[in-house]
Amino acid sequence: MAKLTVDQALLRATSLERKGELEAARRLYQEVLQRFPGNPRAGAALVRLGEPAGTITSTGDLPRESLAHLTSLYDQGRLDAVAEQAERLTHAFPDAFALWNLLGVSSARLGRIAGAERAFRRAAALKPDFPDAFSNLGNILKDQGRFDEAVASFERAIALNPGFAEAHGNLGNALKGQGRLDEAAASFARAIELRPDFTEAHCNLFELFEKSNRLDSARDVLENARRVFPLFPPELKLRKAAYHFRMKAFDAVIAELRGTDGGVLGVHSEIKRLELLAKSLEKTRRHDEAFRHMRGMNGLIRTTYRAFAEPAAGYLENVARRRRHLHSAQGTPPARHTAPGRSRRVFLVGFPRSGTTLLDAFLRGHPQMEVIEERPLMTRAIAPLGEFSAPDRIEALGDDELDRMRGLYSDELKRHLDSDNGKIVVDKLPLNLIMAPEMHALFPDARYILALRHPLDCLLSNYKQNFKPNVPMYLMSDLAQASALYDHAMSIFHLCRERYGLDVHPVRYEDLTQDTERVLKSLVSFLGMEWDGALLDPKRTVARRGMINTPSYSQVVEDVYTDSNELWRRYEEYLRPYAPGLRRWMEEFGYA
Repeated sequence: MAKLTVDQALLRATSLERKGELEAARRLYQEVLQRFPGNPRAGAALVRLGEPAGTITSTGDLPRESLAHLTSLYDQGRLDAVAEQAERLTHAFPDAFALWNLLGVSSARLGRIAGAERAFRRAAALKPDFPDAFSNLGNILKDQGRFDEAVASFERAIALNPGFAEAHGNLGNALKGQGRLDEAAASFARAIELRPDFTEAHCNLFELFEKSNRLDSARDVLENARRVFPLFPPELKLRKAAYHFRMKAFDAVIAELRGTDGGVLGVHSEIKRLELLAKSLEKTRRHDEAFRHMRGMNGLIRTTYRAFAEPAAGYLENVARRRRHLHSAQGTPPARHTAPGRSRRVFLVGFPRSGTTLLDAFLRGHPQMEVIEERPLMTRAIAPLGEFSAPDRIEALGDDELDRMRGLYSDELKRHLDSDNGKIVVDKLPLNLIMAPEMHALFPDARYILALRHPLDCLLSNYKQNFKPNVPMYLMSDLAQASALYDHAMSIFHLCRERYGLDVHPVRYEDLTQDTERVLKSLVSFLGMEWDGALLDPKRTVARRGMINTPSYSQVVEDVYTDSNELWRRYEEYLRPYAPGLRRWMEEFGYA
């Protein structure tokens, strides 16, 4: 045991148990409990092997058989029962740190984030030398985007147990969230060193390199994994297929993934498998089959993330209500002006998948331009006001309230700027379209770059993406809801443009890909800047970046292409029902 990590010991003990070598397995489980008395897996295993519950050290006076029972329920996937019974038991055994940890794990799996965080913090406070609690807490913080706190929690877990492979892997994910990619890669590599068969760490290291367009390094990860796994497990076969996709070996993707049983993958990986299959089938012009896989992917997304269904419907209704309020607005809005000496803000908006990431890649090439990619600057700014305030309430804001919110915006902006170097800053977040009333109130002289694309191509492109789940992106998994959101969002921006006289420069994706220099020169002139030929070399610009946080990360490193223009025509029979609701915008933007 001295040379084994706890995780390695548990794996070995489980293997011995399966082989029938029960006495050797029992000794290993007992050694784990001697080092980490609160380890529920070892405790449950000993009860399963017939160890009298009274001989197993209790964890905060909680009877070991109670913990074993809860662990058994957890292994059966009965998370609601685990959370309910664990919550009840905490009142009787408030000092049982292992119980609090299990409550946190089950709550996290159920999406009860606040409850999970509370439970992990309680476990860590009760037993400050319990590394699992700190690692689990770090995961909850990471999933909330609280990366600084997450890193500190993972580092505490590793200090307590330097051989804790999972904590090293989790630290890598948090460092990746901070943009510290080389340190993240080192953490994943350390996790693999500690546990060579740690499939998740191999996958995470591959994805870090693949999504930061370091494809040679991504290939090396697969080659190193091959030495550990003579037969790739399904999760690594999925990454191998992703590498084939980047190499444009689409038939190899299809062969690899059709030979993978989706039933052995976790649900998130099965969604990714369907996405890769759909996109590869599309590339090989098998459009009907591609659409069937898109439909399967989105059906699984809606089932897996059904907790988003009600909030997403509420979000859509709030957007529709804002549109109605603007449409019925009476009177002249108050005249607002930017304070002297304050620079004009630039917002890059548009419906998702309209080419905003491609525009971002071009604009970053200008030495006097900095783009802030999809950060919630406006959301932070309007926090005192609340989301979806009525437009008349926004128009009635006083100077003190507005100055306070501008300060919040500036504070958040500073967190994401490389330096305060006088560059023009472009705030890029497509669905800020619907926040036009707030943006105008805070920054009345702002300039807006409006990214446009054929509405049906927008619908299609969103439908085939496996987005990181959130409320607005959940709507993209249903064509009817996505179509409604497009109509409402564009209406809001159009109404605000007329009511407030917004300074808007439209850029059509199709024009950008077909007549790049002309379109960019017009845009640079709109921004009041001198032309710079570096704008025409986005591949070089992207190569200097780290990870790109949009689904277009792989496309912007390629030469500008027009293959995606009017792709909707290949799926016309599936998209036809949504065309009437979007016809106004096809005509408005010149796609009639």
